[in-house]
Amino acid sequence: MISVYQAIESAQIGFECESHRGHHLNIDLCPIRIVDADGRQLPPGESGEVVISNLINRATVLLNYRLGDIAAEIPDPCDCGRSLPLLSMVEGRAHEWLTASDGRRLHSQILIRPFSLDTEVWGYRITQSKPGEFRAEVLAVPGSDREQVAGRIRERFAEIVGPEEDVEIAFVDSLPRTAAGKVLRAGVVSPRDGSDSPSPAAPPGSA
Repeated sequence: MISVYQAIESAQIGFECESHRGHHLNIDLCPIRIVDADGRQLPPGESGEVVISNLINRATVLLNYRLGDIAAEIPDPCDCGRSLPLLSMVEGRAHEWLTASDGRRLHSQILIRPFSLDTEVWGYRITQSKPGEFRAEVLAVPGSDREQVAGRIRERFAEIVGPEEDVEIAFVDSLPRTAAGKVLRAGVVSPRDGSDSPSPAAPPGSA
């Protein structure tokens, strides 16, 4: 299996080779940068947000555009012999990373277990407004014992994240959806207006 890395906002950003170490970047068509949440360039090997500049679409020029993906530049040359820069496989989306009270970064993928193992949970969403404080909106099976469901979720959550983390559980009748009709598993609540922010705000000068 060989994969390609591309987005609606750009043509093919990169392609995987037979060595399967990552994606070779088409830097003449779409140069990229890896930045932190404040827009500062990160060194090779350090994960951050992927920022692209689309150089071939003359109708819609995008410069320093955050895709919302998390990846890292690979500093070592590829075994296949190609000289194009390497980008790691995408590690996830920026808005899917939450933060524990001790500063650990937690991807939403590891937080699935407290909910997916429970047959009385139909859906869920996790948000946080600051590190160490989590809020879980839970869509439970009608007629289920909500106190028991909440207890099971808290117990599994503590096993995965740690007993010191605070998780508030709210049972809801429906889960909010994006404009595309999707339910985001995790998100960070903006301190400005209380809304869910799909990814950190782009730095000044970003398109």
